[in-house]
Amino acid sequence: MLLTLLSVWAGLFYLLNKIFFACSERYLLKSRTWRIYSWTTYIIGLPAWATIFILERNWIAAALEIGGLPSMIMGLTIAVYGKGRKSRLWDVISIGAIIVGLSYSIYDFNGINNVTQFLELGIVTGFLLGTYLLAKEKSSGYLFFMFMNVVTASLMVVEGNMVLVIQQAFSFMIVLYAYVVHLRMRRGSVLFVTSDGPITILTADKACLPFGFLHGDIIYTQDNARGRIMGVAPDNSGDNMLWCLINRPGHMGYTSRLEKVRDPKKAGWKKI
Repeated sequence: MLLTLLSVWAGLFYLLNKIFFACSERYLLKSRTWRIYSWTTYIIGLPAWATIFILERNWIAAALEIGGLPSMIMGLTIAVYGKGRKSRLWDVISIGAIIVGLSYSIYDFNGINNVTQFLELGIVTGFLLGTYLLAKEKSSGYLFFMFMNVVTASLMVVEGNMVLVIQQAFSFMIVLYAYVVHLRMRRGSVLFVTSDGPITILTADKACLPFGFLHGDIIYTQDNARGRIMGVAPDNSGDNMLWCLINRPGHMGYTSRLEKVRDPKKAGWKKI
């Protein structure tokens, strides 16, 4: 009964995390709000996942979950306040936790000789590479997250947890959707409806590269506001401008709004 309750808890909130994550890619003007929901549901579901892994003696996967908590809290903090930078210290903590988990797993099983250990190593590989590549705005990061879903589902099959097998299958489909949306953004255009009317912004690499950026790049402005490059579109004069969703303080906290510049270097925009 306990394992079933933990599985429903873990599966529900991690599935919501994937749904909100996909929405942050699809609905760009509300991207910050969806990221807040995504980080929050991930953190809520984390204790259940960590407990399940510990009960099943999946020490490597448990260490990955627990060691990643500081990074998740930092990600939520950045999303809420619209500013700040992720410290490399949190990545070091995550790697250190994985090493501890791997070492204890080797001790507990007298080596790497159990199929669950190999599956756990696959989960770690998918998570680390997926996180790294998405941080660099590489679409291939989604492929490694899908790989992680497949491996995690396989681990749950071995351990007889069909609730989480189903959850991972749905998560796979949602990540696949986010991957397709991300590819379309990098190769095409996106329509924004603003107070001045609709704006079609070209998001393709060939449109953005002359400005020194790519769609999805995270930048800081001269006044240390955090933003995300959207693409290129003409202003009212007909000149092509680089457009960015920038988090600015408003009446209800930080809000995302479109801003444009002709020369991002002169404007003091710097890529993280």
